[in-house]
Amino acid sequence: MGTSSSSATHRQWLLLQRLPQRGWAGTASLQKALQQEGIDVNLRTIQRDLVALAEFFPLEHNGLSPQGWRWKADAPATQLPQMTSSQALTFMMVEQHLRLLMPASVLDDLRPWFDIARQQARQGTSPAHRC
Repeated sequence: MGTSSSSATHRQWLLLQRLPQRGWAGTASLQKALQQEGIDVNLRTIQRDLVALAEFFPLEHNGLSPQGWRWKADAPATQLPQMTSSQALTFMMVEQHLRLLMPASVLDDLRPWFDIARQQARQGTSPAHRC
């Protein structure tokens, strides 16, 4: 893979990581976030990247000018690499023991991760099932 391909892949991966599930991220704020990572790219490239990524990922834009982008509300939690067993156990413990102490909005944001942790536990990949 060439340098330009690998840098484009890295840039697009960073864009995906910075898109919210609630609210909207504008291309200017995404550009600023990329600049903080040492990636200098113009707004038009970011717009093209987002359009291309939306063909493969559940992304949406608000149609305004300038456009805002985010993950669709029903988008599954996406992660690479797979959640580790210790991470799954941690999410399960947070859900069980801290749910009454955490704001509902935080719990809503974490719900996809709780679901993944429970799924891993059912599959026997959680440390709790190895004891």
